[in-house]
Amino acid sequence: YYPDNADAHYYLGLIYEIEAGSPAEQGGAASYRLAVEEYKKAIQLNTNFNVPAYKLDSYFGLLHIYEKLIDEENYSATEKEIINIAETSADRIERGRIYFKLAELYENKSRNSLAIDYYRQSYLNGYRQKLSLFRISILYRKMRNYTQEKEYLILANKYEFANDEPSNYEVQKSIIQRLTDLQNVRIPKKLN
Repeated sequence: YYPDNADAHYYLGLIYEIEAGSPAEQGGAASYRLAVEEYKKAIQLNTNFNVPAYKLDSYFGLLHIYEKLIDEENYSATEKEIINIAETSADRIERGRIYFKLAELYENKSRNSLAIDYYRQSYLNGYRQKLSLFRISILYRKMRNYTQEKEYLILANKYEFANDEPSNYEVQKSIIQRLTDLQNVRIPKKLN
């Protein structure tokens, strides 16, 4: 009924992507192609990133599909588009939100250095600051850099969550517990 409705195209893309399963399964690659077409329509028809628009989610859907199809060229091009959107966004919070999603993507791929960089960008742009700092500390722990982990935990502890969610209490509890565990880790004084 509404062929220019970007949200409808986004949800169609999501349905096709979920139905596709593995690219090797019968019809899998064809369903992924349909999902790509729908995500691209959603991007084209969306003129902003405000709810209920799903332009950014469509870009990340494309990344997921290109990764499954091992389509490095399209993956790289889409990744560059997302980064460009973040870097050219006039809205700091929106820019931070995009960086946060990129950080999560790289963290899931165990590309820790990139994840740290994008969580840092999310923090600097004022988006989910406490959680961004906490996630950075976790990545430093995985890298066994306990000094950096402690520095980011101390910084994270200075911030408050913007809203009350049950998971926030668990994060705060983890910060306090981990700072207690790291009490013997010395942080060198910075030279001015």
